[in-house]
Amino acid sequence: MKKPLQSLLSVKYSGLDFSTHLDDLRSRMQLVLGEKFNLLTSSVQGSVLLDTIGYALDSLSFYLDRRATDNYVATARTRRALSRLTRQLGYKMRPAVSSSLDLVVHTTQGWPFQVPIPAGFQFRGPNQTIFEVAEQVIIPAGSTTNYVVSCYQGRTVTETFVGTGDANQVFDLSSLPAAEFIPDGTVQVVVDGLAWEEREFLEFEETEQFEVGYNDSPPTVRFGDGVVGTIPPIGSSIVVTYVISKGRAGLVGSDVEFVPVTPLVVAFTTIPLVIQNPAGSVGGDDAESLESARSFAPKVWKSGKRAVTREDYLALAGSYADPLFGKVRVADAISPRSAQQDLALQLWLSEIRGLASNAVAPVTASVSAIRSELSRMLTELSNSEGLLESVSQNVTTIHTTNAGAVSGGLIGGLHQTKNDAGDVLVNCTDVDGLVASGKAFVNGSGASPAEKTDINGEFDRIAQEVSDIRSIATGIQTRYFTDVAYVRDIVRLCEDIGLDLTTAGTFLYELDQIRQRLEASVDGPTGINSQVDLIEIAVVDTSASTDELCTKIFNHVDSFLSSDCKANLVVVPILVTDSDGFYAEPSLGLVKSLQDFLSTRKEVTQSVQVVPGSRYLVPAVLMVHIGVRPNFSQILTEVAVRTSIDNMLKGRKPTESLYLSNMGGALKQVAGVGYVNLVIQGSYVMPLSSPPLLSTDRLDSAGNLILNPGEVLTRGLVTVTSYQMTAQEATKLMVDM
Repeated sequence: MKKPLQSLLSVKYSGLDFSTHLDDLRSRMQLVLGEKFNLLTSSVQGSVLLDTIGYALDSLSFYLDRRATDNYVATARTRRALSRLTRQLGYKMRPAVSSSLDLVVHTTQGWPFQVPIPAGFQFRGPNQTIFEVAEQVIIPAGSTTNYVVSCYQGRTVTETFVGTGDANQVFDLSSLPAAEFIPDGTVQVVVDGLAWEEREFLEFEETEQFEVGYNDSPPTVRFGDGVVGTIPPIGSSIVVTYVISKGRAGLVGSDVEFVPVTPLVVAFTTIPLVIQNPAGSVGGDDAESLESARSFAPKVWKSGKRAVTREDYLALAGSYADPLFGKVRVADAISPRSAQQDLALQLWLSEIRGLASNAVAPVTASVSAIRSELSRMLTELSNSEGLLESVSQNVTTIHTTNAGAVSGGLIGGLHQTKNDAGDVLVNCTDVDGLVASGKAFVNGSGASPAEKTDINGEFDRIAQEVSDIRSIATGIQTRYFTDVAYVRDIVRLCEDIGLDLTTAGTFLYELDQIRQRLEASVDGPTGINSQVDLIEIAVVDTSASTDELCTKIFNHVDSFLSSDCKANLVVVPILVTDSDGFYAEPSLGLVKSLQDFLSTRKEVTQSVQVVPGSRYLVPAVLMVHIGVRPNFSQILTEVAVRTSIDNMLKGRKPTESLYLSNMGGALKQVAGVGYVNLVIQGSYVMPLSSPPLLSTDRLDSAGNLILNPGEVLTRGLVTVTSYQMTAQEATKLMVDM
């Protein structure tokens, strides 16, 4: 007799397993042939036949169920089946994306010829990961300068086929190894020497186009039927070139070792290369998961690939991928109602603040240096006052010197003295020039008005004395030096005033030294003029950058205000994942690529702005203390707990809060964990500072981390400590539980 559940399944026609089929067959035989055939032991031929039929029906039911399952997006189990279904919705499951990398390369010596690094040249990185050069780079002859070589992860292969002339020709790309991918946009097809164009889906036009089945196993190249795409003629040569990539597994970090796969040979000479990668690769990702396709395919179909509603933006942005810059991992769409909510505006304002902050340091340093130089100048001017006092005393000495001190030789050489008087007049002119320069310098310095008046007065006294000397010398020339007293005064005055610039200790020598030091303070490498130049450069650069950002802000605001508020602003923040799987800021290339994509699909009354979503990231700060059960490794248990926490903080949905109960319960399931003491300390303030600032604003009274609309949780700082429990503590814990 059948059990009640089996009977119910039979009534509902849902019991399609072997046992049910066999029981149904036996019941049927007993009902119809009970009087003629009632021997159903396993040894008779009838039972063998029933067993075989039951097995056949069970297998048939399985395949029917499997086929039925693969006919629905929500239940399809294979990539090929789901790709076929989403294709009917106009949604192509995203293929893998190859990561890109900029290598810095230079030769070990300058060669007398150009050194080209051709496109397709291969470098090997960690884990035997191959990167190929995207575009040829030529190192000029004799150069040892660094050159940036753009590369993509993967290796290029070529397969050749022969056209059959049939409609809808399909060719398998069989060179693809397991766990590797053909990245998006890397397939090139040449038919009889003519390059054909790849389309997402074959279109209704008789053109040279092809479609790549990235999600087929193996991947395929599909051609048209003469109405939808041109048919490759019979016997035609079809050359398919594509890249084989590791996808996400091909991402590499910075400062890892790279070597050429094969030596670079130019002009029969092997060229040694020095290779560096100061930054890691970006953009690499695997093919779209089944879960992602199930989620986005209906949404994209519903949107009609037009961005109108918030759901449309979420579908189009969330499913977007760029062949070079990678995939969007999470996206949001916000219609800001205030400047605070406008992430684009906040982003540019933050950049302006950063530029202004960066300009403060050089300006402050320059001003400090200028003040130091001015202080030195004032010190030198103060020292010159003492020298001027000495000049005054020397002039007084000149007027009081006894004529008898003049040697007889000078009195006897009146003719020579006449010529000397001419030299004196020339020197007087020089002194006048020095006085004028000194006064000009003082008037242009940072000295106070009173100090300027005093110093200029001293220079005026010097000028007056020089004027007296000039009068004496002129009188000597006029009277042909008949007056010995004039000769004596001129000689003494010249000796005391010190017209020789090379004799240390004389006035003009010291004054010339001051001049040299002051000129160096003004025009030297660290002089005032150099410091002023630094300030001007900082001001000009910052002004240009701030002007550009301000223009962006004004255009941004005008774009949705100039239509009398009929237009709507939609801000689309996006995030990607880093090599560890945590949310990270997208590259500018991905932001711009998505911006262009959405701009062609938005409503004319909308203004869309794609921005990095890092401002919506909430890095959680956690402190976890665990008790490790006896016979479990304390270190390995800690590692397992960290891994579990990381998995819980990866791939969070927007506005998905973090609750102590959910997280603590999950950690207790980790093997070896006896008890868990979990504290959410808060979250780091974005953008991150150094050191980062901790905020507790999102913590509720129970210690849970509650997110605001649009915010996305990620890992900030996780501190895990542990304690090795004793057997008695473990036993007591079991009793308490």
